Amino acid sequence: MSFPLYDTLFHSLDPSLDSSSEKSSTGPDDRQLTRKIMSLDSNGHEKIYLLIRHHHFINDLKLERNGSNCTFDLVKFDSTLKRILWKFCVLHLKIMKDEKKASTNNNKK
Repeated sequence: MSFPLYDTLFHSLDPSLDSSSEKSSTGPDDRQLTRKIMSLDSNGHEKIYLLIRHHHFINDLKLERNGSNCTFDLVKFDSTLKRILWKFCVLHLKIMKDEKKASTNNNKK
């Protein structure tokens, strides 16, 4: 099953930092990633959910659920998924900033 957003983000990762590498722990910490995710709009949150689900699906991993709610524990995510989520957050937050700036400029006219 293909998910172009996931595939693009995955292939853009630095291959020298694979999930079995000691270097993989040098990425952003869980608190930084959590803050980025919390800063996203609802569209970004939906995509985060899809990225997590797709990663678990293609890697045959179990996604833990808390009752009817789907909650995630970043500590349990592998470094590859964390790096994909980080990269997505950075890109999506830039888009949000650009859209807000464009909207502000249009309102001034």
